[in-house]
Amino acid sequence: MKVLVIFRDVTERRVVEKLRKEALMKSRRRQQQLRYMVHVAPVGIIIADSAGAITMINSYAQEKFHLDKNKVIGECVHTLFEQSSQKDYIAVRNLALSQELGGVREKRFDGHLISSDGSSFFVDVGVASIDIDDDRILAHVIGDITERKNMEEELRRLASVDPLTGALNRREFTGLVEKLLIQRKFGDQPLALLMMDIDHFKRINDNYGHLVGDDTLREFVKTVSGQLRSNDIMGRFGGEEFIVALPNTDPASAKKIAERIRMMVRDTAIETSSGDVWCTVSIGISCCPSHGRNMDELVRVADEALYQCKRRGRDQVLLCPMSLHGNEQAM
Repeated sequence: MKVLVIFRDVTERRVVEKLRKEALMKSRRRQQQLRYMVHVAPVGIIIADSAGAITMINSYAQEKFHLDKNKVIGECVHTLFEQSSQKDYIAVRNLALSQELGGVREKRFDGHLISSDGSSFFVDVGVASIDIDDDRILAHVIGDITERKNMEEELRRLASVDPLTGALNRREFTGLVEKLLIQRKFGDQPLALLMMDIDHFKRINDNYGHLVGDDTLREFVKTVSGQLRSNDIMGRFGGEEFIVALPNTDPASAKKIAERIRMMVRDTAIETSSGDVWCTVSIGISCCPSHGRNMDELVRVADEALYQCKRRGRDQVLLCPMSLHGNEQAM
């Protein structure tokens, strides 16, 4: 009887050992299959442990995103992203890790990935936590969306600018200035508007043709833009009429800037396909809050100052001192 008991124990031990080895081999095969699939996948894949440390990066990710395997293995995944994108990644990663044991939860976000050589990519990242045996891993599937983002940005730009001159279109300009006026309510910063009209522009079209007229408009915008500060805003209001918003600018400073623009336009030859063209500009100025507190009021006063400037002989700058409801003449 004793011999039979020993034989049963040995048999059971062998059976258990065999099952353990088979399970280990099966686990290794799964891991090998996983590694193979990761490395041959036609998308960027990064595998990390549950703490976020990178354990594997496939060939596509190394080549496409210029990631040096020797540098990134062992690093935390969030360090691959630009600082502005790191919080988004960590939030998505934590959501993926909050899944129930044995499940798979994928979360996605768009961000900036920084390569080992310092170049930047717009990427779409899917983050999934996966349980393999007793371990939980984080799988990251990364796609390059740089071209798509650039196209979206270009479409937004085209929707906001005048296609001929590159200045902001009227809708975009008005929206930006209205935001500035709203912000001004919470502070005391002044704001000035310059309403500009190219003098006798019809003569340029009549004498040289519309193509030269188009060249004149483009070069005019370049000349004016060269006299503006980085936070100033220029838009095309229609035809040969343009408008400039000068944030944090009092009336005296606005007049100085306008005079500088007027003299630069007068003294600059505009190169066109038909030779040099010379032009002048008339500029009417309105200021917030003395002339109004919204876009319509400021435009109306600046337009009136521009009209008076034209009536007085053109090639002038006029700052209207009147309040919106006053009767004083522009000066």
